Amino acid sequence: MTTDTRTIHAAFIPVRMTDPVKVVPVSRDLSDLYSLIGCEMLERVGHPIFTRLSIEMWVDEEGALKADRVMNIRASIIAGRVIFGNAVLSGESNDSGLTALYLECPKDFFDRVEALAKAWIADPDMQRRWEHGS
Repeated sequence: MTTDTRTIHAAFIPVRMTDPVKVVPVSRDLSDLYSLIGCEMLERVGHPIFTRLSIEMWVDEEGALKADRVMNIRASIIAGRVIFGNAVLSGESNDSGLTALYLECPKDFFDRVEALAKAWIADPDMQRRWEHGS
């Protein structure tokens, strides 16, 4: 079996909670993230844990400025800050295209994020605390 060394595995985190998080192939130069996320400018979201695991989150640089912006609850939980629009988690890859993300963030991680997001949706007090930074 041959692996396409021009692509890596990444986690696509759609803004709509009805759409599942899924592993998708992306080009190593990340050029296809623009169409996947649906943006014209990419922003790399920094986080100490991301750095330790060699993982990066990519979002729409102008997402917060859009009139029709929608908070991505799952990406916000992972990033520890409000994220608007679709997001992608990617990471450094080995020769087979397996990324640190694929190795360090198993399905149960995303299942826990999903559970937290559903709890957030169901709890207006939690939403208010998030909006006010407490």
